[in-house]
Amino acid sequence: GQDFVWRHWMRKVFTLTSDPDELRDVLDVSARSMAAFVDATIAGIYHQIQAERDELTRGTHAERREIVGLILDGAPITQRQAERQLGYEFERNHTALVIWSPRANTALTDLDRVTETILRSAAGTRPLSVLAGAGTRWVWIPGEDGHDLADVITVVNQLAGVRMAVGPTAAGIDGFRRSHL
Repeated sequence: GQDFVWRHWMRKVFTLTSDPDELRDVLDVSARSMAAFVDATIAGIYHQIQAERDELTRGTHAERREIVGLILDGAPITQRQAERQLGYEFERNHTALVIWSPRANTALTDLDRVTETILRSAAGTRPLSVLAGAGTRWVWIPGEDGHDLADVITVVNQLAGVRMAVGPTAAGIDGFRRSHL
């Protein structure tokens, strides 16, 4: 597709001008623009593949919800077992977020949109996301305090009926639990 568009664009540009300096500038800007578009598309596809791969390797929503529920309830589950099943490390700091809607008519895609924005905002980290119920999403962002949630807050403010709570950043598996609660 890129080659087809490039050849078509070059034919078009050569009909618009014959000035070598202008041609060089137009083709240079065009090439950089096309390369940036292709790079962004590939990065987006990579992220989607990674998310789907993570979903497959970490089990179903119900299994993940059950394991997280055990942790939140303080049930006897080993940290190592939980880490293996969730694909998430507990020996670090965590910031929990709960996204929900008290309205029955809120589009569930709105909750998913907020969750996806959180996942994208956690650059360089691998958050844990759990579908807690039809109208509730739980997310934990690993790392130190001070996550930039400006984009997330903007999205939440645009969506009627969507609410979000952010817990304090806390360390370890107990911090994972405390931040959520």
